[in-house]
Amino acid sequence: MKVGKPYHHQNLRGALLAAALDLIRQKGGSNGFTLREVARRAGVSHTAPYRHFRDKDDLLGAIAGEGFLRLAALLRAAVAKDWYPVRRLRNAALAYVEFALDQPDQYRVMFSVDLDGELPCSAKPAAQAFFEAVVALVGACSQFGPMRAGDSLSAARIVCAQVHGIAELAVRGRFGFKSRKECVQLATIAIEALEVGTGWS
Repeated sequence: MKVGKPYHHQNLRGALLAAALDLIRQKGGSNGFTLREVARRAGVSHTAPYRHFRDKDDLLGAIAGEGFLRLAALLRAAVAKDWYPVRRLRNAALAYVEFALDQPDQYRVMFSVDLDGELPCSAKPAAQAFFEAVVALVGACSQFGPMRAGDSLSAARIVCAQVHGIAELAVRGRFGFKSRKECVQLATIAIEALEVGTGWS
């Protein structure tokens, strides 16, 4: 008698997320696989993913949510290295770029899921918490100079847009970066220019 694949797994959710990321890495994106393939890669039955995810979009949302949580933890560690708000923001920006370089597949998923779609996305609370942390970092910098951007929210959006742009170009292999060091150096120059532009330094 043929024995089917196990339905249960010690850490089914974690195994499915890892298998999905492996497939995203292998196929170069999140469009070219199914939940059935994820189950097969994880070594479980084809119905097992539905114990945790309603569909593929829900699984991608979970990958994105885990990514925002990981990124937030890295930012907390980065800002803890200094007490001066402007340098703390700079450390956070560099941690952001380095995360994108270290985890390009998860990073792409984080910024491709629909956070405001018809169905709730599990990544939304983690993404919101991450952005609120950036707003708080930017707000702390305002004591060192006027916010020419207008307010903490606007300034945080500008910071995120600038740093995300560099990270996105680096992950996609644009701008002709020859090394990780070149990318981080450009991010440093960009955030320092932003500090001058906002009046913080």
